[in-house]
Amino acid sequence: MRVQVQGLAKAFQTMDGKVDALQELSFEVKPGEFYTLLGPSGCGKSTMLRCIAGLERPDRGEISIGDQIVSSSSLFVAPNERPIGMVFQSYAIWPHMTVFNNVAFPLKQQKVPKKERERRVMEALSLVKMEDLAQRPAPNLSGGQQQRVALARALVSKPQVLLLDEPLSNLDAKLREELRLEIKDLLKRVGITALYVTHDQAEALAMSDRIAVMFLGRILQEATPKELYLKPNAKFVAQFIGQVNFLEGVVLESSVQGMGWVQTSHGNLRCPIPATMPRGAEALVVVRPESLKVSEALERENENVLQGKVEKAIFLGDFIDCQVLVGEQRIRAKLPPTADFKEGTHIFLHFSPQACAVLPNPVLE
Repeated sequence: MRVQVQGLAKAFQTMDGKVDALQELSFEVKPGEFYTLLGPSGCGKSTMLRCIAGLERPDRGEISIGDQIVSSSSLFVAPNERPIGMVFQSYAIWPHMTVFNNVAFPLKQQKVPKKERERRVMEALSLVKMEDLAQRPAPNLSGGQQQRVALARALVSKPQVLLLDEPLSNLDAKLREELRLEIKDLLKRVGITALYVTHDQAEALAMSDRIAVMFLGRILQEATPKELYLKPNAKFVAQFIGQVNFLEGVVLESSVQGMGWVQTSHGNLRCPIPATMPRGAEALVVVRPESLKVSEALERENENVLQGKVEKAIFLGDFIDCQVLVGEQRIRAKLPPTADFKEGTHIFLHFSPQACAVLPNPVLE
């Protein structure tokens, strides 16, 4: 089911004055889509989710779920009357109940007949691979099992939209990685629309169909994970999602094909130039560490080249974090674990024109 948000605004009064948590936000989640609100603490993403859930009332704007308006200037539908399920950061599992009774609780509130209730609870537990633990007391569950129970409880009422607020943040890294893939596969199987909130960039990239990066109550960019990573539209977006190198310069030349030249203190670089950036515009060239290839000799043609000296080479298992001093700027490159560049070695960094992006400078922070 589709979720539409139009011009949503929400402010809070604090001891320091008014805080604009949401600033005229608009976006749409398509039916069956896994849509993620990504951003740092305090950017407004959880407030946005709570407005959709009906736990917060917006100051302005409109929210629709399917064809039903659930929040507007003249209408506010109660949370229990919205076709949603919600999974919170805290599992909210009742310790005095078994797994079965935790999942059955919403159906009891809805007065679903016993036989139908039993069937739906076991169906929901089967979805999260917990049917064998139906009679286990809740205190005897691991963190990952408790989160599966919380997910089953959210799904048992057959909601049309599932809202998930940082549901994996209390788990250890390995379990978090396992569960995010399970949740993604499960929601695709049941075909439910999901709106997910997280500050974890890897989580968002791995799980989402589309991501909206939020900052100070606004959406800076909305795109697929691949587009967001490779073609950020703002400095904050580039910095927040993965590691990045910035090279300041000025546009020397652009072409109708989009490729042009940026003059930097490290030499002229061939890059894709946005149509909105004329000759002479201040530019910021964005290069990801994994896009840089390192050699001790100048050997690659038709590529951009930076020359520098290895400051540090830190072995991290699956890659080497190589920090290179280029002029007075420190550049980071991710190298294969078999690479062997000693500290102090003079090297060349190569990257293709297609492997970088160009932003206006100064850019939106």
